[in-house]
Amino acid sequence: MLQERCAVCLMPAQNRCGSCRSVIYCSRVCQASVWQLHRNGCYNFKKKLSEFKEKLELLKQEALSIKRIQESNSMKLD
Repeated sequence: MLQERCAVCLMPAQNRCGSCRSVIYCSRVCQASVWQLHRNGCYNFKKKLSEFKEKLELLKQEALSIKRIQESNSMKLD
C-alpha cells in the first residue's frame, strides 16, 4: 500500500484539509504555508462536490421512481 505524502514537503502524512478533504498535509505548518494558494481551489472543490452530491441524490430518487413504476407495471401484467 502506498503511503500518502504531504502536498508541500512530500513527507508521510495523514492530515487532510478540514474543508475540502482533498489535499493531505503532514502538519499545520505545511498547510498554512500554502493556504493562500489552496483557498480558492478548496472553496471551488467543496462547492462542486456539493453540487455533484445533490445531482447524485436526484438521480437516485429518479431511478427509484422508475424502478417502482416498472415493478407496478410488471404486477399489472401478471
